[in-house]
Amino acid sequence: MTVDGLRIREAGPGDASRVAGMHVRSWLQAYRGFAPAEYLASLDQDAHRLDYWQPRLEAPREGSRTWIAFISGIPAGFVNNEPPHEDGVPTEAVPEGCGWVDHLHLAPEFRGRGVGAELFRQALEGLASEGFREAVLWVYADNTEGRAFYERMGWKPDGTEASKTVTWIGRDGQPGSVDLPMVRYRGKTKRT
Repeated sequence: MTVDGLRIREAGPGDASRVAGMHVRSWLQAYRGFAPAEYLASLDQDAHRLDYWQPRLEAPREGSRTWIAFISGIPAGFVNNEPPHEDGVPTEAVPEGCGWVDHLHLAPEFRGRGVGAELFRQALEGLASEGFREAVLWVYADNTEGRAFYERMGWKPDGTEASKTVTWIGRDGQPGSVDLPMVRYRGKTKRT
């Protein structure tokens, strides 16, 4: 499938605001059905950019690559590959010899237009060029749309599950947290 007007390029430090904005907007839309409303209400694009994306894009770890998609010049989505973290938490566990697709998020207005599939292919091509034949990713167990997408792309759960604790400070200043179950998916980096 060809997406009219689509251009994908590697993201750089100047893209931190774009990536953070799409990341937060994607969460707000895609996680609405299972993530606590208080958590979603606490998300702050500027803080996410400064705390999470700016350092990743300014000084990426070796093996970390982020691609950003544009349709007719408008940011439409991004994908990120990460090397396995030596001190990773259970929801970052990557089997030896596998690559890791850490993030795939779309601006809500571009969902269902083929952008996600193109970004996913870009991520897999990047991992294949680094010598990975297989890769994994983690998805929230209750993210039925995300799971359906990965299954359409030929990926399957590999039987590994964990939970991720999400935390927030509510509008009333009180902290909150919840554990959300996650499922690991695994697939080939190249279609045969």
